[in-house]
Amino acid sequence: MLPFWVRPFAKPNVERRAAAVPMSFVMATVGTPYAFLVALTVNAMLGVPARHMLFAVPATTLIGSILLLLVFGGLELVGWASGYRKARVSWTLADDDAPAALAAALTKAVQAQGFVVVWSKDHTFVATRNVHQQSVSFGTTSSERLALRIALLAPRQRTRERVLKIGLHSVCIWDTGETAQLAALARDIVNATAADQPWIAHTARWAAAQS
Repeated sequence: MLPFWVRPFAKPNVERRAAAVPMSFVMATVGTPYAFLVALTVNAMLGVPARHMLFAVPATTLIGSILLLLVFGGLELVGWASGYRKARVSWTLADDDAPAALAAALTKAVQAQGFVVVWSKDHTFVATRNVHQQSVSFGTTSSERLALRIALLAPRQRTRERVLKIGLHSVCIWDTGETAQLAALARDIVNATAADQPWIAHTARWAAAQS
């Protein structure tokens, strides 16, 4: 088991967090150790006395994390203004067996689309595809080439509520058709469950959600 101070930066936990909150927050969090190293190096090069390091290094690290938050938050805002939205499908489940059935059917459907499950817990999961093609999305014409993240989550820990989100794995700085591609992919995935669990498509609620 990883030490507790390492767990927040482990890939599965980062993917889970990125599925639930804006990428700007994730980048600020993941970037904090690097900001700390940069802060330590810069303060040492500037000759900051050791007795002042206890204040100077954390302060500089905080400034670096805030800058990351502002930069990526600004990029996300531009993408949102251009019309980019994650695809979002939600369900209110009827009985105690439905969460397991929904998770199993959707896991099978997303794996058939080439996704790899990187985190799962209590009938929820996060899966990714084409992460090796990670880049800032601009001008990509095919959803098959996009680096994507898909997540089935239980918002606010409500046991009968489930939300499926599909979005870019990276930051979208301008929507060049990604929103429509994500919506089409979401329909393909939900429709693929019809053979095993026809109720999933029949009870799905469709919406375009903010990142």
